[in-house]
Amino acid sequence: MDLVTLIKRIDHLHKQLEELRPIPPDRMRRILQKFRLDSNYHSNSIEGNSLNFGETKTFLLHGLTAKGKPLRDHLDIQGHDEAIKYLEELVKDDERPLTQNLIRELHRLILKDPGHSWTENAEGHKIPKKIKVGQYKTTPNHVRTMTGEIFYFAEPHEVPAKMDDMLRAYQKDREEQVHPLFIAAKLHYSFVRIHPFDDGNGRISRLLMNLVLMNHRLPMVVVKTEDKDNYYRALRQADGGDIEAFVSYIGEQLVHSLELMLKGAKGENIDEAGDVDKKLDLLKRRLQGLGQKPIKEKRTFENTLQFCVSSIAPLTRSLVTELSKFNDLFHEQSAKYNVNVSNWTTVDLFDKQIMRPGYLEEYFEKNSDKELPSKLALQFWWDGLITSGTEAFQTGQDWISFSVSITSE
Repeated sequence: MDLVTLIKRIDHLHKQLEELRPIPPDRMRRILQKFRLDSNYHSNSIEGNSLNFGETKTFLLHGLTAKGKPLRDHLDIQGHDEAIKYLEELVKDDERPLTQNLIRELHRLILKDPGHSWTENAEGHKIPKKIKVGQYKTTPNHVRTMTGEIFYFAEPHEVPAKMDDMLRAYQKDREEQVHPLFIAAKLHYSFVRIHPFDDGNGRISRLLMNLVLMNHRLPMVVVKTEDKDNYYRALRQADGGDIEAFVSYIGEQLVHSLELMLKGAKGENIDEAGDVDKKLDLLKRRLQGLGQKPIKEKRTFENTLQFCVSSIAPLTRSLVTELSKFNDLFHEQSAKYNVNVSNWTTVDLFDKQIMRPGYLEEYFEKNSDKELPSKLALQFWWDGLITSGTEAFQTGQDWISFSVSITSE
């Protein structure tokens, strides 16, 4: 998609989003949580953080650390999460300008455990250097490329002046009402070229980009870790003078974010391809976390309901989204919960209503005053594979099932 077409697409989606405002609070919370968790995971993963998505979400939502993973990786996730929340507060304060002090504050937030970075001495040997949080670099942080060449960032003594130039250009673009995509991408790239800090420059550049977008009532852009090669390629193209390639790359990610936010604003499912694996991993992490220490609390209606609402309901929606893709291949299909008590009401999991926010949560609440099941299974069934036209041959009952057992003493 060429840049002109991309801008038109962004503006069209943005207009649709504005027409849906105000977005109901429950939907907005769900949207913001997804963008926040995705950004926390991907922006840190790109920089080498070892926590996977499930571990990241478990840590942020439930406070459970990942066994065997470095403390610093957890602190980096925590700091980035605080930085995003800080951005959300900044967006509410239209009068606060973007300044060097604000950027240094972001740096203090994301580096909870600064540790050391590596630099080359005059002889070309790598030596450790202590990172100073919230302070600009005092020694060069140029990098050696794969070809052995040195890629040069701003020299330490140049940083304050170049940061001033960057912020003046940003303010000028705002006053001239340049399209927010250009402002965001330009600010991101300009910051990376300066590389003012010893560590955290990539994360800060993406936070600044998203601050610009959020100030224009646009969603955050999440650069996925699995797409980092394309991201770095676009940055290298900008280094070679083709800044439009980088603007286009960011624009394509913005289109994706807008489409996702539109779905959320309409109350539709906003899980993406791959989110099923993330949710299964999250559930596995939570169950492992529970197994690390004895559970003294007996199973009650309240804690069983909380587990169903916080884990089973969102996992169900993700599984149904993925597995319903098989439905067009068969004449018959069904999906349901199978519990080992008789007085729970049944629910058709292929019914489109289950994608409505709160529908499954209400289902569990209505059944919470009945006998507690010790086993709850999600069962999916298809029969009558369509071979051509309306003809079909009968198969056996092919089951795909996922089950979670809840037991009590």
